[in-house]
Amino acid sequence: MKERSGYDWRAIVYALLFCATAAHLSLAQDPDTTGFPPFVTMLNASGYESINLSNLGIHFAIPIRTKSGRIPVSCRLSADQLYYPGGRGF
Repeated sequence: MKERSGYDWRAIVYALLFCATAAHLSLAQDPDTTGFPPFVTMLNASGYESINLSNLGIHFAIPIRTKSGRIPVSCRLSADQLYYPGGRGF
């Protein structure tokens, strides 16, 4: 690779790849987690949904297939939703 100026192009490419990877990994640090966090107050609204009273998160779990026997199998369709009264949310 012939350099046209005083810059090392490989170093620039590696730096750009590092910045793109670091930006992608920083998205995983979202403080708004879904699911069932430990030690929270949950309100079971019905057999299919639960409401987390600390952050108003809603957890839906609809059973698709349940089989008991030697190898028990349970299949559910689950979804989590967070509600923000400030305009960001559902």
